[in-house]
Amino acid sequence: MNKQMRQYDVCVIGGGPGGIAAALSAARGGAKVLLVEKNGCMGGNLVIGLPLLGYLDKDGRQVTAGIAQELVDALTARNATYGHRWCPLHNSVTLYDHEQLKIILFEKLLEAKVDMLLHTELTRVNVDDGHIDSVTVFGKGWEIEVSAKIFIDGTGDGDLAAKAGVPYFKGRESDGLMQPVSIMFKVAGVDYDRAVFPGSFETTVDTPKGELQALAKKLLPFPAGHVLLYKNMLPGVVTVNMTNSIQIDGTDALSL
Repeated sequence: MNKQMRQYDVCVIGGGPGGIAAALSAARGGAKVLLVEKNGCMGGNLVIGLPLLGYLDKDGRQVTAGIAQELVDALTARNATYGHRWCPLHNSVTLYDHEQLKIILFEKLLEAKVDMLLHTELTRVNVDDGHIDSVTVFGKGWEIEVSAKIFIDGTGDGDLAAKAGVPYFKGRESDGLMQPVSIMFKVAGVDYDRAVFPGSFETTVDTPKGELQALAKKLLPFPAGHVLLYKNMLPGVVTVNMTNSIQIDGTDALSL
């Protein structure tokens, strides 16, 4: 196995939305920054989970700003978003092209001169007198020890903090169970002129075979029981959210 040591002002573990914002902010402020990401692209669930960006609250006030707004502006400039749509469940959502956003994120990180390690996982946190002295990351034949003045946990699950020995609790107090996980997916070849797009659990749609949400409750296996359908930036493609899987521990590889 190859080994290497690197030194930075700021090391961010996790290239999801929070990690990207942290890395960009630090680099734009003059810091030498390393961003470590386990996937082959930056963005985390912002691009992989096929989500929708939240933008407005129920009173129409903007709640997305800063770097998040930068991303919306960059998507708009590329005609890669439909803009903001009202949803009674999620307040407001922004439909966008996830593949275009991957490119935008790389461009912004490169412009800010952020060093990036992709396909790389955090394996060890080296703590000295209550402070993180360095971390060890591993990716495809390389074990890299990174020292930094500041470490930022952008893993989403608090992996850096947990490995550093920070106390934590997980799941609900009664039994430790967590929110069900969902798998969103895309369906191509859809006739938009005939398609329906229920954007919330409360949206009812009459079909020749019955009301859509009632059919979902009847036909989809428990604990699923709803249908949310969203237009995609690609013609004839629909993003689908209709799955729930319970008793999954997102911090356990075997459970996942």
